[in-house]
Amino acid sequence: MTLIKQHPFASFVAITLVISWIIWSPLIILGQNISPVARLILIISGGFGPFLSAIIVTVITEGRNGFREWRKRIFKFRVGAKFYIFAFLYPLILAALAYGLYLLMGGTPADFASLPPWYLYLVGLVFVFFLGGGQEEPGWRGFALPKLLSKYSPFIASIIIGVIWTIWHVPLFFVEGSSQAGLPFVWYLPGVIAVAVVFTLLYLKSCGSVLPAMVLHAGLNAVADWLSMDSGILPSYAYVTIVGWILVILLIMVYGRTRFFCGPNNVGSSMKQK
Repeated sequence: MTLIKQHPFASFVAITLVISWIIWSPLIILGQNISPVARLILIISGGFGPFLSAIIVTVITEGRNGFREWRKRIFKFRVGAKFYIFAFLYPLILAALAYGLYLLMGGTPADFASLPPWYLYLVGLVFVFFLGGGQEEPGWRGFALPKLLSKYSPFIASIIIGVIWTIWHVPLFFVEGSSQAGLPFVWYLPGVIAVAVVFTLLYLKSCGSVLPAMVLHAGLNAVADWLSMDSGILPSYAYVTIVGWILVILLIMVYGRTRFFCGPNNVGSSMKQK
C-alpha cells in the first residue's frame, strides 16, 4: 500500500499490465484451441485493465471520498458540444484522408459495395464506447494523463502515454481476431503516439472529462472496418500514421505550440479558468 501511495503512476502502469496481460494470456497459450466467443470475451475483459487499475490506485491513494471526486471530475457530461462533435468527426476525417493518401500513392480503389453498410458504424460506435476501447479512457486519460501533466509538458506526457499504451497492446499482436493482429509494429507505435497527442489536446480543451475521449476512442476503433487499403506500396496502417501526424501538427499549431511543448501543465488551474 505504501509503495502505491508513493508511486501512484508507476503503480497504475504495473497493475494495468498485470490485470490485462493475465486476462489475455489464455489467448496466447491456447491459440486456435479457444472458441471465437471466448476469445472475444477475453479481449474485451482485458480492455478494462486501465479502468480497474485507476480505481484501485485512486481508492488506495485518495480514499473513498477521493475516488468519488475523481469519478465526478472525469465523467463530466457538460463540457461543450463542440468537443463531442470533434471526437465524432476526427476518426472519419482521419480515415478519409488516409484513404486519399493511399490512392495518391498508387493504391487500388476499394470495392465499397463489399464493405459493411454505413449505419453499422453507428452501432459499432456504441459498442466500442462501452466495451471495445472506450472503457480504457478513465484509466489512460482520466488517471494517467493528469499525473503526467503535473510533471511534464503535454507533448512529453503524450509520448509517455503513447509508448505505455502501445506496450500494453503487445500481447494482442499475437492474438488472431484482435485489432492489432497483423499490424506492423514499426508503424503502429508512432501512430498510437500521434493519437495520444490528439487525446491530450481533447482532454485539455474539455476540462478533463473523459467522455469526449471515449467517443474519440470508439470512433477510431469502429472506423477501422471501413479502411480498405490492401494493395498500396506501404502497409495500410502507415497511411493512417502519416496522416495522423500531419493532423497532429495542425492541431498543435491551433492549440498553441508554446503551451503544448512547455510544461509542466497545471491542469487544475486551466480547468478553473475555463
